[in-house]
Amino acid sequence: MPRKRPRILLVEDNYERAAWIRSTGPDVLWDHASGTRQALHKVNQMALGQIEAYDAVFLDFDLGVTGGGGEKVAYKLVEVGYLGVVVVHSANPAGGPAMVSYIGHLTRPFGRTPIYAPAFDQRSEKIWRWVVSRLGG
Repeated sequence: MPRKRPRILLVEDNYERAAWIRSTGPDVLWDHASGTRQALHKVNQMALGQIEAYDAVFLDFDLGVTGGGGEKVAYKLVEVGYLGVVVVHSANPAGGPAMVSYIGHLTRPFGRTPIYAPAFDQRSEKIWRWVVSRLGG
């Protein structure tokens, strides 16, 4: 029986960065949300069982020209009880760590700790590839 391809929600408004992240898992079913509304909609659909659950969420903090937005997605993930893998890839020096702390505080009791691997850190691409490989992609 063939193994299931992992599903990952990629929340990223920069299309070049999104392509870079997707290249770390070519055998993954990537679902891309380029903005806050779109990401919240996808998380709601998942929570309601309208779409298959994501094995992981790669999350950016700054979404759109006004910045921020990713924190709303982080709040929604916690609100719906998402216990899959969360990778915060935001390079925002305050926003990224804040999302990791928030998500971690509420998911750690369930054995889940978000992974902080900000874009432009030389180790991050290796971490992203490791996460994808652990999911089976």
